[in-house]
Amino acid sequence: DASAAGAGGSGDITAEAVDSHLNMLRPAIEGYGGKVLVKSVESNYRCTVQYKGPPPLAKGIQAAIRDRFPTMSQIEIEMLP
Repeated sequence: DASAAGAGGSGDITAEAVDSHLNMLRPAIEGYGGKVLVKSVESNYRCTVQYKGPPPLAKGIQAAIRDRFPTMSQIEIEMLP
């Protein structure tokens, strides 16, 4: 199950797993006219996310990823135009 990847530090964290986890935030983000896309996950600790929407929600996205994938120490948000 890809959505469980990284749960106890076992297995690789995939972009698909992070994207699936962000599904819980998508309705709120889209409600503000925004969108979020997982661009890449590298070495189980670095994630790049493309985001369009209110800046405070970007902090929530980072917190949600960090909470679900604690080994993810670098979460970069690229703002989309």
